This record gives sequence, C-alpha cells and structure tokens, in this order.
Amino acid sequence: LSDEEIISQEVMMLVAGKVTTTDQICNNFYLLMSRPGLFEQIKKNPEQMTLSTEEFKRFDPAVTSLFRVATEDAQLGAQPIKTGDTVFIATHAINRDAEMFEEPLTMNIQRTSNKHFAYGHGAHYCLGARLGRLQMEILFNHIVKEFPTMKLDPSRSAERDHYSLAFSGFKTIPVII
Repeated sequence: LSDEEIISQEVMMLVAGKVTTTDQICNNFYLLMSRPGLFEQIKKNPEQMTLSTEEFKRFDPAVTSLFRVATEDAQLGAQPIKTGDTVFIATHAINRDAEMFEEPLTMNIQRTSNKHFAYGHGAHYCLGARLGRLQMEILFNHIVKEFPTMKLDPSRSAERDHYSLAFSGFKTIPVII
C-alpha cells in the first residue's frame, strides 16, 4: 500500500472503531435498561452477560446498513445482481431473517446460536470485533455491579441519534442512579 492508502485505512479504522463502539454501547445500554425486568435478571445472573450483549447487537446494531459493489453476477433469491451493481444491505433486516433466527422479532438473551451481522461478514468482518465484545462485556458487567439501582429517568425520554444512513445510536439516555 502507498503511504496515502495506509493513512486512509488508519483513519477509517480509528473513526469506524470509535463511532461503532460508542453507538453500540448506547444501543445495548438502552435495551438493557428499557426492557422490563431485564436489568434485575442480569444482576441476579451476571453469567448471562455474554449472550445478552450478543443479542443486543443482533437486535439493535450500531451499523444499520452496508453497501457493497458486486464483483460478479449473482442471484439473491429472485433478484438478479449484475457485476458492478450496488447492493444495499440493511443489518436490522438480515438480523431478523426467519431462516437464520428462531423467533427473529423477539429479543432473546438466551439465544445461543447468534450469527448476527453486527460486525459484518467475510472479507469485511470487523477487525475490532473481539475488542468490541470484550469492551461491551466488561462495561456492562461493571454497570450492573456498581450501579445496582440505576434505572431510566421516567421524566425524560431517551433521544435517538440517526446522524447518517449507516450508523445509529443515542444522543441522550437519561438515568437515575
């Protein structure tokens, strides 16, 4: 790679890693706090955190869409795709594929076969996926342990942040500690 290509890749990884991690933390946190009884359930059973954070990522991924350019002719279901076509992939849709997930519209923190696309797939699989998983698990275990009475502030609403077509997180999630 040229110096310019290396710098471009480094900037992309820094920005993408920060944005996706920040947004995914917020999305996971909101699901943990907004589902009745879930925070209490995980407090009592912290060993459920690993499966829970994976299900949170499936259910509300920070990366909402991906675009790819077909390198060869292909068929996706009944849809022909020609070389050079741009393909739009909605991660919320593929993470709710009934052929891949049992009860795909239901958030199930006991789901053990969770092949979600929150970190992409194949050649575009996230380089930081392992680090992201580790950060989520450590952070949420810490939150549950250190702030056992935390709850959403009922007097103020959480505010989503849809600042681009590709990313989704929150501007605010008011809580009471």
